[in-house]
Amino acid sequence: MKNKINTTVILPIHNIGCENFNDLFIKAVKSVDNNTVLPTELLIISANETIKADLEKIMPELEVPYRIIINPNTSDYPTQVNYGVSQVNTKYFSLLEFDDAYTPIWFENIEEYMAEYSDMEIFLPIIREMNSKGNFVGFSNEPAWSFDFSDKLGEINNETLLEFPNISLCGMTMNKEAFINIGQLKSSIKLTFNYEFLLRYTYSGKNVLIIPKIGYEHINMRPNSLFWEYKNSTDPNIKMTPEESVFWMETA
Repeated sequence: MKNKINTTVILPIHNIGCENFNDLFIKAVKSVDNNTVLPTELLIISANETIKADLEKIMPELEVPYRIIINPNTSDYPTQVNYGVSQVNTKYFSLLEFDDAYTPIWFENIEEYMAEYSDMEIFLPIIREMNSKGNFVGFSNEPAWSFDFSDKLGEINNETLLEFPNISLCGMTMNKEAFINIGQLKSSIKLTFNYEFLLRYTYSGKNVLIIPKIGYEHINMRPNSLFWEYKNSTDPNIKMTPEESVFWMETA
């Protein structure tokens, strides 16, 4: 039996209608189970009873315990995450998207860096970015380990974020109490809600640590994903103009 870390993985699901959903979802949950160190629990947040029933039919056998629960609130991503955190029974939580995957060493590295950086509340991985065809397109979060990027190698502060906003929360592992105390994600902010959250958090004088290991694999701009819709949707209520994108960045 594998060792466990005091962390719950939150996997928000608001729609299962995308192409190859079953394959993507199974790959995501198996990536949790394939880690050398396991989280305490996998918490899947469903938008409604129908989605929950469909997920239960395709769930693979896992060593890590899991729950599928229904979010009684709206199903936008920030609300899904916030509700998931409210249901977490561990000290930390980690964020996983259904079309992404952890690398097998992520939680082992988290365990090591939590012990070394006991005052740190947010840990982020270096992310391997892939396109929807499975081709490598680059890395995210790795600039934090470049010399002269920030005051402390590997750490992100408020000043750094104001100059370099492209820090991804994919795979983020964070202290639950700190997340709630800082005000959680803001569903009222479109496009830049992750960036606004990090700015708000670091404005309080706290830093974010990027672990210098590839801990997460992200599918970049998958068709019909949230950020793809912002750019490509035919619905004018969803698609964002360049001017609106600038507005949300300035709002953050």
